Amino acid sequence: MIKAVGAMEDGRALIIVGLSKINMDKLLQDQPIKIDLQELGIEGGGVLLVVGGQTEATIQAQLRNHQGVEAARCIQEDARTPR
Repeated sequence: MIKAVGAMEDGRALIIVGLSKINMDKLLQDQPIKIDLQELGIEGGGVLLVVGGQTEATIQAQLRNHQGVEAARCIQEDARTPR
């Protein structure tokens, strides 16, 4: 896995996470990845939780079952939406 920080043109922080196939396989096996943002020098710290699953429903179940998290706000973006 590669973790890095940078800056957008407007000065906002850019957090970069590059996952290897091994990381992606772990995500699909219900093994989330926690990244300490303080380790990346992000002011105020926090934790970035990277999760994965076959469907959004399996990801939500993973959050409830293993992390004790109920997503207060879930944003789903249509993959066909141009960026």
